[in-house]
Amino acid sequence: MTDKTDLMSSPIAAGGVGGSGTRVVQNILARLGVSMGTDLNEAGDNLWYTFLFVRPSLRTAKPELFRHHVNLFTKASCGGVPLTEGEDKLLKLLVTMPVDHGPMAVPDWLQTKSDAIRRAASLGPKNLTHWGWKEPNTHIMLDRLAVAFPGMRYIHIVRNGLDMAFSRNQNQPRLWGNAIYGLPPGRVDPRHSLKHWCRANHRALQISKNMEGRFFLLNFDELCREPGPVLDQLVEFLGMSADAQKMKDLEALVRPPETIGRFKSRGAKFFDAEDIEFVAQMGFDTNFDTVPGQRA
Repeated sequence: MTDKTDLMSSPIAAGGVGGSGTRVVQNILARLGVSMGTDLNEAGDNLWYTFLFVRPSLRTAKPELFRHHVNLFTKASCGGVPLTEGEDKLLKLLVTMPVDHGPMAVPDWLQTKSDAIRRAASLGPKNLTHWGWKEPNTHIMLDRLAVAFPGMRYIHIVRNGLDMAFSRNQNQPRLWGNAIYGLPPGRVDPRHSLKHWCRANHRALQISKNMEGRFFLLNFDELCREPGPVLDQLVEFLGMSADAQKMKDLEALVRPPETIGRFKSRGAKFFDAEDIEFVAQMGFDTNFDTVPGQRA
């Protein structure tokens, strides 16, 4: 039986720039038996993580405060460890601190999540073998999370940034582009979207240097092309095993979206050369189709 302390300090997390294909990874982890939480949105994002960690002010918070956020999340996710008085006060305070980001700006939503976390922590211990979460914004706090959870394993999903520059999902550039990467505030055109992608993934790779053996870079485009080998590597990274039928089941979860390669018909005029080069260095296709009247 897994020691509860070891279990609580060893989650499996998945994140990436929004729109990277994190949803399929959430499904894969759940099929492998990882408890991914009970309060999820349609995309499988763990909403307790969103409530507790998708807060720009937390990036520079004192270690003690960040630890309180970690404790709240861990206790609610694993159950059986009542909140301290200080943690309960923090839950109440967070309801009064909305963030200009989707549901985080809605007081009733914040109150609902606060109440749910408090209830979950008060319940008996959950019978878990593995636990974790999927929330694209996880990479923002990755450096601090890697310290707070010494046994944490993190999966960073990366999809071709040229395709993602034309995605409707530009939530992360709006929320973090200026605060972390110094990009012009409010700019979410394709050029600045790609710049955000480059800087966000470069930062994640830098953090990974201090996470030897605990960081897995998952190329979404490669997963769609040849799911078998990528899934084999992922299962090995997680220290799990899966028989042939289980692997077939996992492969069946991978459905390449029609938007793969959508950048090709748009042309390179939207982007700066150094950003296209970084996309190529990350192992992605950067060959544009020729569009009438412009150079590819």
